[in-house]
Amino acid sequence: MASGGYWLGLCADEIYVNQNSVVGSIGVVSAGFGFTAFAGKGGCERRAYSAGENKMKLDPFSPEKEEDVVWLKKSKRKSMKVLKILSKPAR
Repeated sequence: MASGGYWLGLCADEIYVNQNSVVGSIGVVSAGFGFTAFAGKGGCERRAYSAGENKMKLDPFSPEKEEDVVWLKKSKRKSMKVLKILSKPAR
């Protein structure tokens, strides 16, 4: 159980674990891969169509944009802040 599990667990009165439980720390993570060079070597061309200016942020088949990374980090900080606020009464 990690952050997402803890978040879901907030609605419970009790959470049980035993020696077989795998528990992690509270935090917010996003991970991915960049495939731009790989796709180019294989002769692949990326085609993606979307509506809305924020629909293609951090697409692994497009070059990484610094403004997208800044947006993601801000989003993760906000999620972590909300998680701490919601989990505090249950501690």
